[in-house]
Amino acid sequence: MTDAPKPSSQTMLQNAQELWKAGRVDEAMAAFESLVQTEPNNVRLLVEFAQMLGQTYNIERADQLLEHAQKVAPEDGTILAAIANAYRQLFRPEKAIAIYEHLREEQKLSLPHLGQLATLYERTNQRDEALDAIRVCVEQAPSQPEPKVLLARLQRQAGELDAAEQLLGTLVSSNAPATVLIHGWSELALVRDQQDDFGGAVEAIEKAKSMLRQLPESEKQSKRSLAINQAFAKLYSQVNQQAIASWSNERLESHHCAGVAHLLGFPRSGTTLLEQVLDCHPQLRSASERAVFTKAIFPQMCQLGDQQELTFAAINSCSTERINRLRRRYLQAHEAIAGASLNGLVHLDKNPNHTSLLVGLYRLFPESRFVFALRDPRDVIVSTYMRYFSLSEFSASYLTWGSTCALYAHEMNVWMRMRSLLPKNWIEIKYEDTVADLEQTARDVISFLGLSWDDRVMKYREHSSRKLVNSPTHAEVRKPVYQSSVGRWKNYEPQLGPYLSRLEHYVKAFGYD
Repeated sequence: MTDAPKPSSQTMLQNAQELWKAGRVDEAMAAFESLVQTEPNNVRLLVEFAQMLGQTYNIERADQLLEHAQKVAPEDGTILAAIANAYRQLFRPEKAIAIYEHLREEQKLSLPHLGQLATLYERTNQRDEALDAIRVCVEQAPSQPEPKVLLARLQRQAGELDAAEQLLGTLVSSNAPATVLIHGWSELALVRDQQDDFGGAVEAIEKAKSMLRQLPESEKQSKRSLAINQAFAKLYSQVNQQAIASWSNERLESHHCAGVAHLLGFPRSGTTLLEQVLDCHPQLRSASERAVFTKAIFPQMCQLGDQQELTFAAINSCSTERINRLRRRYLQAHEAIAGASLNGLVHLDKNPNHTSLLVGLYRLFPESRFVFALRDPRDVIVSTYMRYFSLSEFSASYLTWGSTCALYAHEMNVWMRMRSLLPKNWIEIKYEDTVADLEQTARDVISFLGLSWDDRVMKYREHSSRKLVNSPTHAEVRKPVYQSSVGRWKNYEPQLGPYLSRLEHYVKAFGYD
């Protein structure tokens, strides 16, 4: 009897990929590891496996694979560009930039990858380099619309509003793909807003929103967003003082951090500015808008099965063993992303999208401290609606003025419910107070976090000058603090007017009446 033939490496790769798609992560990882042992110099396999490892926050192993891939194909431009792209996904922008720059020096960098380099330059505050790179893209490929959006954004950020408006005006009048036109109209809205052309800004953003609403996935995402918010509303109606007390008294494993804190609030409420200031403190490390809790922790905590039903009962019944395991996984993932230990430091997780997940954050770390950013609800709605957000189950609520207000009400109801139940482990910070007296706000929050004052926090602009800021407002927070956004809603009162009555409750509740 002869042995059965061994499966080919291509068949083994397909099996590993299918395991990954099916959500059988551990089996997929084992299959990929076996393949790498069999074909250690298959660079495409190395890159694909590294990207998957990145999604599970096994950054160290992914880095090893990518370094080996570079040694195997040190001069292959296509492979090196793929490695650079993988590094972008692995939270290692500096390594991606280094590879792209090497390829550019060797004249092996394609224009699309030069555009990616320009974007990385922008996100790490290398504006001159970003402008140089994107201008080359526009000059060498004048028929390509995508680079023009980035060029216009950089022009707007540099105060070259007329040039930006002219470039965007030509772009939105072209037959560019819908996604590019949406970006173009959204950027044009910001340009016109800075020119005090508020009517023109509304016209532009409504063009963008209209096109977003017409995308094939828009209706599906909107329905999913509504369903999720309804599930959360039901969940929070069942959260009670008894459960909060029980979680607080649960004997959980200690961790090596000096503390765990969360910076929450509705988008456009000043969380990014505050996070950049706090991140300068030598005894604190911030994590800006990472999806660790959302993707890797909360679903496991809720024990979501085939029915994917989100319930308070599932969270409440989560075992101590499971909670301890998830606590370790959460901190390990953030350490992997940062590439450094959190030992002895306060870990600050800044993410506006975590507001609805607050019950899960407290269940995981009942010793947490919560910093909640507030801003005049009317300014929040205007600032959020006038921005572009890529379409998702969360941002689908920003497609109309009414749905934006509804999401705001939902999120604030969550916060008001939880603050009535939580022990005094939270503090509210108003955006208006922050921009009026940044140092006093910083002192208040640092004291609340149990830290001593350090003058270095006021040098946040220098600290963030080459740091990748993982937020849509990365450009604004690097500017001097300004108060021009306070009361901005009055410029858009005709559009906001029909919804003011919906916001009145929150205006009064947070002291903005």
